[in-house]
Amino acid sequence: MQISAHYTRDLKRTYRVNARLRRGAFNGFRVLGGLLVLLAGLGAWSAAFSVGTAVFYTVVGILVCLLPDGALWLNLLRNREVFVVDVDVEITDRGISSRTPIQSTTIEWSMVRRVLETGDCWILIINRLQVVTLYKAALTSLQRDQLTAFLNTRA
Repeated sequence: MQISAHYTRDLKRTYRVNARLRRGAFNGFRVLGGLLVLLAGLGAWSAAFSVGTAVFYTVVGILVCLLPDGALWLNLLRNREVFVVDVDVEITDRGISSRTPIQSTTIEWSMVRRVLETGDCWILIINRLQVVTLYKAALTSLQRDQLTAFLNTRA
């Protein structure tokens, strides 16, 4: 099997991939923010909090809910030239080779820990800090079928 693809990363997909990989932490922040808003509502309802305290807890809860998403978007926008680049990916029976203007990575299949399939891309997870994404739109239908069959035999 030999599959070659070329695509340009975009911020929207990069955001979705990073949010998916960090969803545990993101959900933790959302739960914490929701608990703060609930605490504010219950405190105001039972008259345990003054109106100012309830508003403070509500605002802090909403900010805690939005913090991870906002921080990720700001990071992507601030470093746009690093994330929005042309990517050349070559997948063979031996491994994966990914090249951008600033990075070149060659990985054997034995190093891939997990493969996540989202609606529009595959995420090949090597370790906590290193992933390779492959957009499905960059492949022909025959290449997608070949890769899907190959990944299914690896699972």
